Amino acid sequence: MVAVRDIVVHPRESDLVVATHGRGIWIVDDITTLRKLTPEVMAQEAVFLQAKPAQQRLPATGGWWKEARCFTGPNPPDAALITYTRASVTFLGKMKLEIFDSQGQLVDTLPPNSRRGISRVEWSMRLKAPHVPPAATAAFEAAQGPRVLPGTYTVKMTRGKETYSTQLAEGLDPRAKLTLEDRKLEFEAAMRLHRLLGEMSFDVDRINGVATPS
Repeated sequence: MVAVRDIVVHPRESDLVVATHGRGIWIVDDITTLRKLTPEVMAQEAVFLQAKPAQQRLPATGGWWKEARCFTGPNPPDAALITYTRASVTFLGKMKLEIFDSQGQLVDTLPPNSRRGISRVEWSMRLKAPHVPPAATAAFEAAQGPRVLPGTYTVKMTRGKETYSTQLAEGLDPRAKLTLEDRKLEFEAAMRLHRLLGEMSFDVDRINGVATPS
């Protein structure tokens, strides 16, 4: 336990910053969802609590291994955060959490948390990884699906006959120099490679299937 010296809400990021008397600082990222917990919301069986739009962050590495990095906290996840609350655990049937694109096509299925209260699930904003031969996993990135295009996606939670949905806006990193058209071209190239890997892996599976043991 330590005394709290000051509390402030960051005006731009909506982060709760707590300063302690022990010269420590704690930051609760984006409390927008907590501010939406009104009595009316809490009385509903299930509600999505969406915060600010998701961003496809630019990958970045670097920094010292020690010293300067010892006192830094973890970066925000490279994912879209989906937050929802449930009033009870009385839903019947298996719970599903699905992502659909603007054409209504299923993009991804996420593992939901069926507990009571507030839950948060991360979506990588990527398609499923292509099928690759076992040796290709040594390349790491070969087992990672391409990022989806920026846009508005639908998140649907289903349990039994009950269905709840919300819109999830996803945009480019504001630091990015590329345009949306650039991202479309990049996505098309990635999907061509995705299909090519699948075809090559299918051929490898067939070759391995007919190979006779020595």
